[in-house]
Amino acid sequence: MFKSVLLIDDNRCDNFVHRKIIERFQFAKYVYDCRDGQEALDFLNQYKNPDSTVVNPEIIFLDINMPVMNGWEFLEEYNQLKPDLQQQHIIVMLSTSANPTDKFKAKNHPFVLDFMSKPLSKEKLEKIKTVLEYEK
Repeated sequence: MFKSVLLIDDNRCDNFVHRKIIERFQFAKYVYDCRDGQEALDFLNQYKNPDSTVVNPEIIFLDINMPVMNGWEFLEEYNQLKPDLQQQHIIVMLSTSANPTDKFKAKNHPFVLDFMSKPLSKEKLEKIKTVLEYEK
């Protein structure tokens, strides 16, 4: 079981469903969600605050199409974070995008572990665990 997961998605229903799936299959102890990339960057930057009670997410599920800051813009800004903070997160693109360019771009991005279509499922969570165990 992972300590915590961050869902970055503007769709509240998707966040609700994904939270329930993560909890049901005991994938992570804590589940946080942000509605856009900027909110997520602010969330991740709070670890500079020693009084923060939030558990740093090990896995980030990132949607592509969001207002304010989309998934690609988030990754550009994420690149500006300190390398030690970047190394603490595993990013999985989780989207409804059927655009093959998005899938190709995600699979070839240095910060992205995988591209998955919504919704999350037990099988998709198991795939992430398997890939991460294999990479150890």
